[in-house]
Amino acid sequence: MILSIGMIVKNEEKYLDRCLSAMKPILDNVDSELIIADTGSTDHTVEIAKKYTDKVLHFDWVNDFSAARNFTLDNSNGEWFMFIDADEILASCDEIIAFFNSGEYKKYNTATYIQRNYADEKLSRYSDFMAPRMTRRSPEVRFIHPIHEGISPFEAPVKHLMTVADHYGYIFEDKDFQQKKIERNAKLLLERLENDSSPEMTLYLQLYQCFLRNDPNKAMGYLNKGIEKCLAKNDITVIPLYIEKAAYFYTQKNWQGILDICGKYFALNKAIRPGKISADAEMYFLQATVLQIQNKPQAAIEAYLNFFEVYNEVSSGRLITTEMMISNFKFANSSNFGTILHYFLELCISENQFATAGRVLDSVNTAPCYQNHDKIKPQLEQEFTIMRHTGYKRAEALYSQLDEYGKNCYHTLVRSTIETADDKSVPIDVFRKVCREDKQFSALLNVLYAHFIKNDCSSEINELLKCGFTEYYELLYFMLSEQQDISPLIASEHYNLTEALLFCSERFDDMLAVMENYAPDSISDTRAFLNLCEAAMLLSLHKQRDIEALFALWGKAASEESVDENDGQLYAAAMANVILNSWHNNDIKTCIGAMSAAVKKYPQSKPFILAIRDKVQQSISAPKPNDEMSALAAAVKNNIRSLISSGKTEEAKRVYEEYLKINPNDPDIPELKILLK
Repeated sequence: MILSIGMIVKNEEKYLDRCLSAMKPILDNVDSELIIADTGSTDHTVEIAKKYTDKVLHFDWVNDFSAARNFTLDNSNGEWFMFIDADEILASCDEIIAFFNSGEYKKYNTATYIQRNYADEKLSRYSDFMAPRMTRRSPEVRFIHPIHEGISPFEAPVKHLMTVADHYGYIFEDKDFQQKKIERNAKLLLERLENDSSPEMTLYLQLYQCFLRNDPNKAMGYLNKGIEKCLAKNDITVIPLYIEKAAYFYTQKNWQGILDICGKYFALNKAIRPGKISADAEMYFLQATVLQIQNKPQAAIEAYLNFFEVYNEVSSGRLITTEMMISNFKFANSSNFGTILHYFLELCISENQFATAGRVLDSVNTAPCYQNHDKIKPQLEQEFTIMRHTGYKRAEALYSQLDEYGKNCYHTLVRSTIETADDKSVPIDVFRKVCREDKQFSALLNVLYAHFIKNDCSSEINELLKCGFTEYYELLYFMLSEQQDISPLIASEHYNLTEALLFCSERFDDMLAVMENYAPDSISDTRAFLNLCEAAMLLSLHKQRDIEALFALWGKAASEESVDENDGQLYAAAMANVILNSWHNNDIKTCIGAMSAAVKKYPQSKPFILAIRDKVQQSISAPKPNDEMSALAAAVKNNIRSLISSGKTEEAKRVYEEYLKINPNDPDIPELKILLK
């Protein structure tokens, strides 16, 4: 038999079935067996285990994990032995199966796989550990230590498999359980420290990790003692101890402390650090982060570049060194890679080092960065900023890494890139090729090409509308600027006119000017045009922009002769013409009357009417060289007096109230008020 797989379990029903189901392909395809030692389960653990193996054994728990592991080892028959925990789920068994079935295992004495330890329920934060879990069996091979047990001897040559086992055990532990676990571990570790005259240096690492949560000072004491002893013995465990200390300083924002540790780390003698090793990635990242915080951009960029060089080798499996089998990496793992890359690109962009950023993007695997939808947009924005300065050679490779959500974000940035580029032909040509398989987006790119390159996109827009592709808000800008009939676009149930106007005004500086220059004769649906004008006026008011031109355009959509007084919108639009004409002809009485009538018939017009009223009021109040407005004011006041003297008091009051709104500071107001009493 080639392989025996051993497990120890107690009340593991939560994950056991998933664990064994994921591992079953090994049992089905490799000459192998599964030995499960139960240490006293009271749930369905044993029942689940018996579905997968007939070697479910009982072991009386003696407070010693190695004793339980050795029990499974003693009951195994394979040439090799592998152990796994019940809360670990292998993502794939293919590499392990190939390792044994190909005969490759004969070249090695031991093997590892990646244990991915998740820290949150969303599975977004984790650390990776190169777990030493497989070994060639011999009488000398045993598990040692009652807690944090491991195989001894774990001899070279070692095969590092890139197989990932997702470890969920730490996610759902409640505080009481965690505390009991800490107390149990502390007792066993301290007993080992007391009884072992020459303990392994990893014991100090385990003591630090055990006490860190409840007693950081005590934990740091063990860590510093471990560093001191490791340096004296040239023990490689000093590397994970340095990493733990730097990580603690990171939580305390002790930036100088981190730089000091990095300095000591890179100065380690060759007996400990013979050359480039995996842990360099951790230290280069920490160094880069601190230098960036301290506003030393060039030094930070250099540290980042060193990080990416090492990280690429580690993540591809080309650089796996011993310290990876001692402790988890805190920072240099794939769960943090997207964030690290983001900070680096942010730094390069701020320093205008676009070529440097581009070279890194070409050298690393960015696909994992685009699996988290919450982070896709800012990451893509950085990529597009860099492409605008370095060319678009990465555009297709980037597109191929995205799911549907990511591609929609990509499309948005393509549009923005083209619509804001000085030379639009270059990005248009690139993205027409990249997105050629997407029928809908390709149709829009044809519109962009026709509008910006040929200055006429009418046929392309008609084709796009015919296919029902109306989600693109910038179509409004293109159609208005080319004096096309926008009725079919606005009529679409998916087209939000207000949002489209806002989008276009943010994307195109001349959007409102284009709107003001649009000829109403171009549109076949008067109602659609009225709605468009009203939305544009509201937007202009929001942007504190003069709406008189749009107000005039609104009025052009309705002639006084065709107005139905039962149609408030058309009536108000027609009154817009009256308001503007009477105002410009100094007929304030008619102007004010038309305003009142418009608001009464169509209350939605009130914001526009008030804005125009304010302009009328300002024009009356402002001094005129030829004193025309003074004469006009005098005429209105004389009219009020005439109405009063003729006994038409109610009419005089109405004119007075309207005049008071327009010119409240007129010195004759008190006199008129008295006459009206």
